[in-house]
Amino acid sequence: MVRDVDGLKRKAEEGRITAAEMAQVVAAIEGGAAGTHLVQLLGVVGRAGRPGDAPLLARFLGRREDPDVAAWALHLLGTQWRRLDLVRETLLEVLPGAGWDPFGDVQGAAVTAAGVLLSERQDPELLEALLDAAVRAEDVHEVRHRGVALAVALGDGPRPRVPVRAEMPAWSAALRARAWERLARERAVRP
Repeated sequence: MVRDVDGLKRKAEEGRITAAEMAQVVAAIEGGAAGTHLVQLLGVVGRAGRPGDAPLLARFLGRREDPDVAAWALHLLGTQWRRLDLVRETLLEVLPGAGWDPFGDVQGAAVTAAGVLLSERQDPELLEALLDAAVRAEDVHEVRHRGVALAVALGDGPRPRVPVRAEMPAWSAALRARAWERLARERAVRP
């Protein structure tokens, strides 16, 4: 078992984790010895940022029996590492909601990752899925979260201004209108 997981997270974040320590972390994850520390150890891998570890993180994207782990893997690969090539199919699967994600944790990670990824590239299918999720928002928290993701995708910066609750419906509607316009432009240039 890996000891001092918090210390390893700090070292990975600071770029001071050794190859031997990373090998121990990866071995614990691959060997199923991570136990209750799996999410934390995936965080060590994510913070270390070694490109060769991306397939290891990707193995946890569809972990239906543990949505928290799937959400964390999606956050690391999508939002932090920006690996659309590895997360795209998962994003398209969970943005509408997934029965195996009862609390919406994976969907929430997908919303955030889609916003970040779409701020850097065009992908009409992914934009439409994010826009559909924004349209289906059911409460003020979903409206806010999905609105922020749309704002990020539309180039409003990594931390767009969110209005007070009373102004949120108009803000959300304006973002959706801008997203529909972008979607129409992207579809027009696609062969």
